[in-house]
Amino acid sequence: MNTRSVVTVLSLLALIAVSSLRVASDAHELRLMNERLHQLQELRLALEIQRGQLLIERSSLVTPARIEERAVAELGMRVPEVEEIQVIRP
Repeated sequence: MNTRSVVTVLSLLALIAVSSLRVASDAHELRLMNERLHQLQELRLALEIQRGQLLIERSSLVTPARIEERAVAELGMRVPEVEEIQVIRP
């Protein structure tokens, strides 16, 4: 084998080695990205569930019965008697 052939073979072997390392690195990066994607999908699902629960809670807190209940319990309010109601005209 002449010198030129040896250099060519060694160059090709070096390129194959570098290419192999790059493939391994890309495969590892892909695994990490897939793991992160899975984590984010789980987080999205958990947040969607929490949002649904909060929407249900909010809807139950704004019902007239719930507002009246809290007004009585927390503020000591009550529905006025008919004789206590005064109409003020502008």
